[in-house]
Amino acid sequence: MLAEMLVPSFLRLTEEQWLQRPQRGEARTHHGLHRLKAWMDSFWHPYAEAARRWDAITYVPVSRERAQERGFNQAQQVAGFLSDKLGIPGYDLLIRDRHAEKMSFKTRAERQRDSRTLFTGNEGQIRRLENQSHMSSRESLRILLIDDIYTTGSTAEACASAIIQLASRPVQLYILTWARS
Repeated sequence: MLAEMLVPSFLRLTEEQWLQRPQRGEARTHHGLHRLKAWMDSFWHPYAEAARRWDAITYVPVSRERAQERGFNQAQQVAGFLSDKLGIPGYDLLIRDRHAEKMSFKTRAERQRDSRTLFTGNEGQIRRLENQSHMSSRESLRILLIDDIYTTGSTAEACASAIIQLASRPVQLYILTWARS
C-alpha cells in the first residue's frame, strides 16, 4: 500500500525534473499532471513515458542484523513494487558495509558522521546498468533511490557518493521516500 501511494509523488517528481524543462529553442511550458497522465495513457504501459526518463531504480540496503530483526527491507520491497509497476529496471546498486544503530537514536551530527562509511557501490550492478542503459555514454545516468524516511539527508548523500565513486558516467540521483522527519 505504501508503494502504491508513492506513485503520484513519482509522477510529480518526473514531471518537475524533465517534462517541464524546455527543449532547445523552446519556451518553458507548464504541463499539468493531467497532461503527463494523457501522454502516459497513450502507450501500452500506463507509465511508459515517465519510465523512459529513468535508467534505474534502487534502494537503501539494510544490514543483515536489521533484516533479521525486521524480516524484510521496506525500501527494497517498495523499490521492487515500483520497478514492476512503473517499468523501470531495478538494480541492487548499493552494498551495506556494516551494521549501525538506528539513525533515529542519533543526533544530526552523529547521523552525518556515521552514514559516510555505511555503503559502497555494487560495481557489478553499476557496470550492468551502464552497459544496459538506453542513454548515450555522454549523458547522465538517471537513478531513483528509494528510502523509507528522509531526515538529515546523510543516508542519501552516502548512497549517492558510493554510486558516483564507481560510475564511469555522470549520475543524477533522485530520492523518493515515504516520509520526511
